[in-house]
Amino acid sequence: MPDAVVLRGSAATLSRVISAMRDASIIEFHTHGFVDRGLSDASFLALTSDPQGRYALTAADVQASELRRAPLVILAACHAAAGAPFLDDSASLPSAFVRAGARAVVASPAAVNDVDAAAFFTGVLARVADGDSVAIALRDERLRRTRTAASDWPSDVIVSQQ
Repeated sequence: MPDAVVLRGSAATLSRVISAMRDASIIEFHTHGFVDRGLSDASFLALTSDPQGRYALTAADVQASELRRAPLVILAACHAAAGAPFLDDSASLPSAFVRAGARAVVASPAAVNDVDAAAFFTGVLARVADGDSVAIALRDERLRRTRTAASDWPSDVIVSQQ
């Protein structure tokens, strides 16, 4: 993608990521996801620490953002769809992205195989670019990968939409 903004290493701080998300049409994270109720009710994504020591992209951070271009969001991280343990609230990273304006979020509440993740999520994105709906793209890529991969982690991947 010629106009892609890639933030990695020291550039992937919380403020820079939030700023870059604002006008993105596709947002893709390949990072670590964690569940730590002491830091966030829902799972969070680990970024690079900023000078203030902040490194966690939480559902609260996302929900406070404005995603102007209704992006497709790919969370290629373990536990990225793990929600808060509340019956009266659907707090999670995917629901926060949808509330902030994302058209769809693809993520897993379980562990993601780092070796296979890039190829799997790239396949989903390619199918969407070819005109498939996000749900159909996920289903078809899941079926294709299940036939060839020993790991069954793609069966846990879900789509959250408006």
